[in-house]
Amino acid sequence: MFTSVERLQEFLSCYGPTKDPIALGERYGFRLFDHDVGYNYLTGGGGMVLNRGAVELLSKDCKCPSIDYPDDMYIMGLCLSKLGIPILHSSLFHQVI
Repeated sequence: MFTSVERLQEFLSCYGPTKDPIALGERYGFRLFDHDVGYNYLTGGGGMVLNRGAVELLSKDCKCPSIDYPDDMYIMGLCLSKLGIPILHSSLFHQVI
């Protein structure tokens, strides 16, 4: 994976230093047609950015149920949702060139 640190810093400067937890990346959806079960999640393929507030909440209150569980869907979807952490979409995190 190639990352331009300069472009990443420029992109992240839009958010400024905030203590409010946020999660940035490419947002996907799972069963969104079913409002009782469906949810959004960040896919890990193209990377993601979590600020300190999001990391602190996730590290205290979220654990994968098993080692082979789909971690991006569970942690970056269900856990973020349950904790009230906004999932912000950016196509700049797309995983395919």
